Amino acid sequence: MKTRMNTKSITTLLIVSLLLMLIPVVGNGSDGGENEKGPIGGARNCNGTLDGTRWCDQGDGTIKDMTTGLVWLKDALWGGLHPFWTTTASGVNANDRASQVRDGNPSYLTDGSLEGEWRLPTKEELNTFFNGDQAIRCETGTCENVHGFTGVVANVFWTSTVSSTDPNSAWAVESTNGLRKAGAKTNNAIVWPVRHN
Repeated sequence: MKTRMNTKSITTLLIVSLLLMLIPVVGNGSDGGENEKGPIGGARNCNGTLDGTRWCDQGDGTIKDMTTGLVWLKDALWGGLHPFWTTTASGVNANDRASQVRDGNPSYLTDGSLEGEWRLPTKEELNTFFNGDQAIRCETGTCENVHGFTGVVANVFWTSTVSSTDPNSAWAVESTNGLRKAGAKTNNAIVWPVRHN
């Protein structure tokens, strides 16, 4: 039995073949190519100075976590101590402080970011930061070079996660030991901004 292809079938086959040749081949995550993505979509290639296998100083005032793709402000103390929430009109809360970061604020930041792209990390993100491989820790005082980060202090750092059992509390993580704890939103803790890549 012979099969005949009509002109329409041949034209369709040619068009599909041409389209397939035009589609770029993307890495599957196992070849280490430039298209390889991290778990939350951040590219895992370091365009700066790599410290260990996790931290990439991008030379623009930021350090990228190569395991999550998150970008952290290099200076841990820039955000300062703030309450998670303040009831005074003149007070600055932790969430507002984090969202003020943008290219040029702080003055050393040259990453092209816009105001509002930066935020407080979630409880899970900060937990990974202080407890994962090549964790960021500071046992006492101020630690000036922890995997490239400056101004890391032995203190408590806010997350954006509100306690599910007490709406007046939010989660924070201690830099000395990586312990997570919920504290009153009126307490002061350090604001360390983060953004997606």
